[in-house]
Amino acid sequence: MIPDPTAASRATVQNKNSHDEANSARAVNQSENESGNENRQKSVPQRRRKRPHEGSENVKRKRVKASCSSVGGAGGSRRKRRHVEAVTLFEVLTMGRSAMQSVIGDWIEAYGTDRDSSLLDLISFFIQCCGCKGVVSAEMCQSKEDSEVMSKMVEELDEVAGVQYKKFLAFPWILTVTWPMDTDSVEYPLIQPGPYGRWFHSEFCDFVSVLVARCQQSVIFDSYLMNTLISLLTELSDSYVRAFRHTCTLAAVKLLSSLAATALSLSVGIENSQKLYQVQKTKTMRQRSPPQQERIQRKITELREKRVEIESMMDVIFKGIFLKRYRDVLPEIRSICMEELGLWMKVYSSAFLNDSYLKYMGWMMHDKVPDVRLKCVLGLQGLYGDPPLLPKLDLFTTRFKVHQGGFFQRKNL
Repeated sequence: MIPDPTAASRATVQNKNSHDEANSARAVNQSENESGNENRQKSVPQRRRKRPHEGSENVKRKRVKASCSSVGGAGGSRRKRRHVEAVTLFEVLTMGRSAMQSVIGDWIEAYGTDRDSSLLDLISFFIQCCGCKGVVSAEMCQSKEDSEVMSKMVEELDEVAGVQYKKFLAFPWILTVTWPMDTDSVEYPLIQPGPYGRWFHSEFCDFVSVLVARCQQSVIFDSYLMNTLISLLTELSDSYVRAFRHTCTLAAVKLLSSLAATALSLSVGIENSQKLYQVQKTKTMRQRSPPQQERIQRKITELREKRVEIESMMDVIFKGIFLKRYRDVLPEIRSICMEELGLWMKVYSSAFLNDSYLKYMGWMMHDKVPDVRLKCVLGLQGLYGDPPLLPKLDLFTTRFKVHQGGFFQRKNL
């Protein structure tokens, strides 16, 4: 048996009561030594059990502290990385931008190992952000052109089963989303009132931005990730369900904005490399380095190819999503489209600041909803306030001169 841990203290109290003050200290020491010698073999198991228990509590406390602090730091130690790996992509929205960068970095590593499973995680993230509490199932598709496959793409209600479902192609996946009919499509995160709705909007947009920023050096060019993601957003943004249409339209235009920033970065890289190449050409034959010239030329070619690929993605998003949604029945979706269009023209003017895109601004300046008109005006003010861009606005100014002049003076924006 394990002895009572208070036995020694009771013996000590008895010795104190039976001896005078002069001998009390000596009696206590003697009783403790005797009880320790007598019960040493019995007490050892108790001590051995207590020490690991106390130690484990300390370790647990340290782990709790480490896990709490790991949210705030990107990268960090292995313990921090293990902590952030444990959360889903949807949960990371609550953890801040630095943790978001770390988790997306881990997701990219996992994508390199098993891209299909990782891609399904990303698909689930966007569907969760739509507020869908249903079930997502996936099956592989061998060809986009299969007419039998395309005929199965439906979005219907099953009143007997009490569910509604959408089946669509996000190549190479055929995805089926099923959710209860009694789900209120108005109760999705993006339009929640108060601080939560604004917070979710900000974090969701940050996620898309960080995803592109972290992928732009690698997997964004693998002709798999972006094709599937754009297919997913195209299909869901065309849904009759407001939650899907609103959330995925926002994701798509923010994705295009991030791609525009990537294309601009590539353009800057091309320009700098061209300057280096010209410096090499101006050198004398003796000073020139043919291997270095070849490296610079290869880099220029590589950057141009990447820019062409990025611009192709942007074009697919614009034609497949923007052109369908900028006149959506929901004014919130129209506002999103016009706000981002103004940003594209400002950030990547070489591709977007021309009459082919400006005409949408001119048309939507007459929208019946003030907020949509306001987004157009704010976008145009940013363009007209940048002197280097003014020459590209001449045709637009001539075409919409009367409407624009009157609209800027309105008080009911």
